[in-house]
Parts: sequence; C-alpha cells; structure tokens
Amino acid sequence: MLQARDIRLTLGRREILHGVSADFETGRIHAILGPNGCGKTTLIRALTGASKPDSGEVKLDGMPVVRMRPRDIARKIAVLWQASPAPEGITVARLVSYGRYSYATWRGMNLAPVDDALEKAGVAHLADRRVSTLSGGERQRVWLATALAQEPEILILDEPTTYLDIAHQSDILDLVRTLNAQGGLTVIMVLHDLTQAARYAHKCLVMREGLIQRVGPPDQALSRQAIAEDFSVDAWITRDPSTGAPVIAPRGRA
Repeated sequence: MLQARDIRLTLGRREILHGVSADFETGRIHAILGPNGCGKTTLIRALTGASKPDSGEVKLDGMPVVRMRPRDIARKIAVLWQASPAPEGITVARLVSYGRYSYATWRGMNLAPVDDALEKAGVAHLADRRVSTLSGGERQRVWLATALAQEPEILILDEPTTYLDIAHQSDILDLVRTLNAQGGLTVIMVLHDLTQAARYAHKCLVMREGLIQRVGPPDQALSRQAIAEDFSVDAWITRDPSTGAPVIAPRGRA
C-alpha cells in the first residue's frame, strides 16, 4: 500500500500541498481529480520521491519513500508523466528496454519482460519502428509499455489521455483497466474528465487548493452537489445503461 500522511510541499515560495493525507489501496484504480493548479501533479511527485516534502511522510509498504533508493522505488512504482520526450532516433524496443534499468547488473539485463510489456501494451508489431514516426496514441502505448517493463506493483499516470482523440483515450484507459483486472496492478491516475473517472476508477480523490477535499467511490465523490462544491460547476448526471456508471455533463457555473 502507498500512503501519504500530512504532506506539505513548497515550490519556489508557494506552498502547493497543505497537509495532504491519502491511502492508495492495493489492487484498486484511483483517480485524482481537481481544478488546474490544485496540486495533483505535485502530489504525484511527492508519492514517487521525485519531490521531497517539507513535512509529512510517504510510505510504500510501510517504508518511508525518502529512505529508499531510486532503483528500489522504480521496482515498485512506474510513472507515466504527461510530457515524456523520447531520445532522437530511438526505436520502440530500445525505449521500452529503458524500463529495465533498475534491474541491470554487471551480468547484463533480462529482456524477457520487455517482450512481455510490448505484447501487453499492444505495440509488439512496432518494436523496430522509430518512436518519432508514431502517432500520439501509439506513442502513449509505447510509454506505457516502458512503464510495464519495470514490472511495477503500482502504475501512476499523469493525465494519460491528454492530446489523444476520443478513440485513443478509450484504448489507453481500457488497457489500464485490463491490466488492473488481470494482474492486480494498483493504478493511480490524474484525470480531468469526470465521466472517465467515474467509469474506470474504484476510488476518486478530489483535490482543491492543495488539499484532498473528498474521497470515495464515484457515486459519492462525483455527485451533483459534490461537483458543484469542488469544481464550481452545475452538472447533469445520468447513467451509462451498460455499466451503470455516472455520465457527467457540465451545464455551466454553479
């Protein structure tokens, strides 16, 4: 389990997180939601050890993350950042192999997980292609394969559907849900689309002004009243007839 307790974190002269506490349950899909600038990406940086909190603590399976080596964190947590530039001219297979760096030894590297990751992400047929020649959706799947090559227990995605058309958004989120359902992968996603969060997440964490204001399943965390309070939006909510999940459409400012 990944846990945050009373995290405060300052960037420059501005405190971004004002005492955030959260539990991310093993084997569940979590959606972190909230208005722009509320601290979602900063929280992810704290959870992964990329940014050290001013106070408070992040624990991974009971161990403080700040006491762990980056290599050991990488064997537990894989992160797909919103903007991930690939080295010029690199092939898909080569890029995905970078996901194995935390396992490298003087004897070499076991590359079997690379082939497995390429298959799981549905990009094995692109292995010899240069990343620069791929479409946006293909690139996102390749980066996801790179994360899967780490064989993580926790997968963190920072706005994974940004810049993708609606079909590729569905492809990525369906794949993430399959990885969770079939392999028990714990998932933490930063999302902006409330309907996507309601459809794919087991648990929603809604942030506002550097704090987590609301935690719960989509039915509770994304009710009409909750959306009005947390997003200042009046929303129309109905149900997906096939899944029963809320479908949320903004109607204007609350």
